[in-house]
Amino acid sequence: MKFSFTSQKPQENEYDTVPDYIEKEKLSDFGSSSDYGSYHHIHPPTKMSSSTVSSGTHSSGSQLSSPPSTNKKAYQQSGRVSALHVTPSPSDSGIVDYETLIRDKENELRVVRNTMEQNEEIIVKVYQEKERAWKEELEHLRSRLSASEKGENALRAQLAGCQKQTDNMSRTIDGLRDEKTGLLRKVSKITENIKLAFFYRFRRAMNRIIDPDISLRSEVASLRDEVATLKEALTAQMQVFSDERKKWEREVSHNHYPT
Repeated sequence: MKFSFTSQKPQENEYDTVPDYIEKEKLSDFGSSSDYGSYHHIHPPTKMSSSTVSSGTHSSGSQLSSPPSTNKKAYQQSGRVSALHVTPSPSDSGIVDYETLIRDKENELRVVRNTMEQNEEIIVKVYQEKERAWKEELEHLRSRLSASEKGENALRAQLAGCQKQTDNMSRTIDGLRDEKTGLLRKVSKITENIKLAFFYRFRRAMNRIIDPDISLRSEVASLRDEVATLKEALTAQMQVFSDERKKWEREVSHNHYPT
């Protein structure tokens, strides 16, 4: 807050003007100009500012009190200068007005200071409430973040388990395919062996056509027995292959559609 003081120019009168001979007598009594200056300063009337007024009010007590030696000499001259201070000068009344103005300004400053302190308390209270709300919101966000992280970790674990199951199923399917290929090779080999055996038997029978009927009949019977035996062996192999194929299909369907 800025304070503006209106400077008043003191009016001069006959009480404000001190003759030169009085100054000479005071200088001779006090011995030096510095002692005289410490006792009482006589200056020409000038414009007074707020700083000079405040400094004058604070140092008025120190100017009124003087050393004992100075007081003695002052009492000796009191008879001669008492007439000069009977009536208060307008400059003294101006100082009183400035003191009153300063006192009013100090009261205003006190009121403003109290208001600022109250406003500061209100601002601090509002800030504390906002800080509390921010902390609660931060804790809520942290709890939500922790829950989302837990859910993400669970999903990652499930994804890893599914990936592992997929790898196992892929390996199982590859094994079943290899087994199927091996079984098909075995069936093809058995079929070729049966065809070759039948061909050899038939050729041998054709070579013996010239034999008597009994030998031919016995040969035909033996050939029929061999063919029946080969058919039974082929049927057994086909049954084994069919069982293995059904087993493989069940395993594949179980792996693709787990319960």
